[in-house]
Amino acid sequence: SYYPISACLGETGHILRVQNRSGNVEDGKASLAFLRALLRQVAESLGKFRLVFRMDGAYFKRSVIDLLESRGAGYAIKVPFYHWLDLQGWIRERKRWARVSDGVACFETVQRLGPWDRYLRIVIYRKRGFHQTRRNYQLDLFDPDDGTYEYSAIATNLDLSARNLWWFLCGRGAHEKIIGQMKSHLAFATIPTNHYGANSAWQQIVTLAHNLLTNFQIETGAPR
Repeated sequence: SYYPISACLGETGHILRVQNRSGNVEDGKASLAFLRALLRQVAESLGKFRLVFRMDGAYFKRSVIDLLESRGAGYAIKVPFYHWLDLQGWIRERKRWARVSDGVACFETVQRLGPWDRYLRIVIYRKRGFHQTRRNYQLDLFDPDDGTYEYSAIATNLDLSARNLWWFLCGRGAHEKIIGQMKSHLAFATIPTNHYGANSAWQQIVTLAHNLLTNFQIETGAPR
């Protein structure tokens, strides 16, 4: 099977880059080489300006953060609940949470990450729910009397308020919808041949078709 990695331009829905990978990999596999190639591609084709990335927890790596900061890029990355981070300890000690929206609250902290020997701004969120989550380890750790909370965290170097940061990262879901559209309408998930190179070329052709249709929608007055 295949598990391609892609970069989406959030403002328009274009796919800027796609790279094929074998299917037996985790989400962040080959992310560093992919990011370097993407940064070089954007600089060569569009010029130099500040890029801002939003990524899921598979890209929460020191090497990724170091690369983005060295290129002057902004980032908002989901933070996995690794034991060495001890996010659970910060949550247990927290008494006051700031409101983000109905059912969502947060607090932020700047912490030194020991294994990385560096400081990061991390915002922790809790979302109120009345259903059992798949990640029941969070329910075991935190058992409030007035309901169930689902916890998440974001690491960032952006000058955004905690509230705006929440909505900014939520927008990453548009990338998943675009991939779904490409799979259902443009056969992005099809494996047409028995050759890796040819199947990789197929993904590039599908991406070009998607971008062409996106251009057409913009040119014909699609709402922003």
